[in-house]
Amino acid sequence: MAAFCQICRHRSRFWRRGAIGLVCGVAALAVPAPALAESESGGPAVSGFTQSSARWRAGTALAQTSTSSQPPVGTVFSFSLNEEASVTLSFVQVLAGRKAGGFCVRETAKNRHKPGCKLTAPAGPLTFNAHAGANTVRFDGRITASKALKPGPCMVGIRAVNAQKRHSAPKLLSFTIVK
Repeated sequence: MAAFCQICRHRSRFWRRGAIGLVCGVAALAVPAPALAESESGGPAVSGFTQSSARWRAGTALAQTSTSSQPPVGTVFSFSLNEEASVTLSFVQVLAGRKAGGFCVRETAKNRHKPGCKLTAPAGPLTFNAHAGANTVRFDGRITASKALKPGPCMVGIRAVNAQKRHSAPKLLSFTIVK
């Protein structure tokens, strides 16, 4: 059965029912399953998840906590926590796909003449420790030393996990990397 995802709004056959409604398999990868439930009482709460720019150029630096006042090549993700927690930013790339058999799949020689669609693919997580209060993370498009996001539309999900393994509710942002 195909349904619309409550997080990324894409039509998908692979979905699960979470506390926030129907969630597609890709969104479930972007925001892991324990984070799909509402924030538990006494758990961390993420608020004010924003970015400095929704359209930016990719750089070569790894993600780091902002310490300088110079404007970055990438963007700055800002968020607030009510307590110290481990934070995961999960990135998903939006790719061009083709409709084949009622699903959006990667383009191949066999399906290249089929109608186009938007395909989402997990790009990887970025995990770090954050303190209570306001936090900022400068991000230039590089997840690890060997893995960078490709130019194009992307989504990022955030979740926080405290020392007692309680999860925050997920938050999502969309952005575009240009050349």
